Amino acid sequence: MKNIVILRDPQALKLAPQSATLIREIFAMDEVYKKQINTISKDLEAIDKRRDLAIIGIRIVLEGFIYHFDHTKRNAAKELLQSIDNYEKRIAKQNYHVKTITLDHLTYDWETILELKTALITLDLTDWAKELKESNTTFNKTYLKHNAEYLFDSKTDVTQLRNKVKESYTDLINHITAYATLHSSEVYENIIKEINILTKKYNDIVEKREPLDVEIVESPF
Repeated sequence: MKNIVILRDPQALKLAPQSATLIREIFAMDEVYKKQINTISKDLEAIDKRRDLAIIGIRIVLEGFIYHFDHTKRNAAKELLQSIDNYEKRIAKQNYHVKTITLDHLTYDWETILELKTALITLDLTDWAKELKESNTTFNKTYLKHNAEYLFDSKTDVTQLRNKVKESYTDLINHITAYATLHSSEVYENIIKEINILTKKYNDIVEKREPLDVEIVESPF
């Protein structure tokens, strides 16, 4: 929205102070979000790679055992591969959330279904299965811990920054409305039209998304 005003020379429109304040507040909030996302990503990458290596390694070994001369081992490999494929062949390519759930279900199957548990023992893969479960559990705990810390540490700051952005936005809108009322100008009318279109597009996107902590924006005009 800020670009609608910036591209028309805020100084000439007598909106420079309001535009500068809004830009400053938006920039401050963006920096906080970027810092939080980067911190979480770096901390989780190593653990995610650990569970990726586990599931990829197990699958490669199982694919090798399919050609084993021992019939029992060959069948054990087929059963375990099928247990993986029941969920997804390329689990390592899934996003964090889906992968965590998938691996949790898979390792649960390996622990509770006798045929699969026996197959792991037959192929001497119990330690590898344990590594997969432990790495997935560690990832989930770390992920939840980060989320809790994120909410605790940033809730006040982000809320304050968001409120400042709202205040700056409202102030800019009020000035545009006042100038549009006092001066019959096509420039101000076009700004109002573009802001209304942008607001509608934003609200349409929000309504189509899953429920999140995102607010519907009322058209200011």
